[in-house]
Amino acid sequence: MAVKVFKRYERKYLITRSKAEELIDCIGNRIVPDSYCINGSKYHIYNIYYDTENSDIIRRSCEKPYFKEKLRLRAYDNYFDTGRAFLEIKRKVGKVVVKRRVDISSEEANGFVTKGEKPVREDMQKINELAYFISMYDLKPAVFISYDRIAFNLKDDNKIRLTFDSNIRTRRDRLSFDEGIDGKIILDDEYTVFEVKFPYATPFWLSKVLSDLNIYPQGFSKYGEEYKAEKQSSFKNEYILSNTH
Repeated sequence: MAVKVFKRYERKYLITRSKAEELIDCIGNRIVPDSYCINGSKYHIYNIYYDTENSDIIRRSCEKPYFKEKLRLRAYDNYFDTGRAFLEIKRKVGKVVVKRRVDISSEEANGFVTKGEKPVREDMQKINELAYFISMYDLKPAVFISYDRIAFNLKDDNKIRLTFDSNIRTRRDRLSFDEGIDGKIILDDEYTVFEVKFPYATPFWLSKVLSDLNIYPQGFSKYGEEYKAEKQSSFKNEYILSNTH
């Protein structure tokens, strides 16, 4: 099974859907839908994030340290035909994002993360790297997050991708891809998370278009936003309960 490594920069923007349409209209002659966007249509991404009982990983990530890392199981639409997903560590060092991922089934992933049962691969290096990360924490499935994505590559540099994520749904029960794709919406339908992913630098012309359209970087972590909303809801419920006695 494939073991993959990604290293790149990622710059996020929280913009309205109308602004996203305006941007696509401006650069439409310079972009093409990526290979997942069949006939230019959106596709779906499904994630299960692993964390400790006390949410240590996401709590630290929300503090915006220089170095942070997360573990997640990610699947695409073909999961429902193949049963295959990717277990990956996503690390951010300064502004550089590095991902290590391995092709895996849900059963293998849960056995690996919760019981330490290593899957066997021809290249065990990344399996061992994942195992080391897992050994540092007492991890369990923490949250399901799915969303719709439309993605493009630049025609003159297909290493540069533009993604637009919307309809972000989350839940903390039924933590399996086989339990449906429903969940609580955590981003107003008027907005989309726009992201530029690039290996070195964004082209000057793209930076100028973004500036002309008043589109400026604004971080948005899907798991981070879910965690903050969950904590806020928990505090509100505790307040209500404390004032009913």
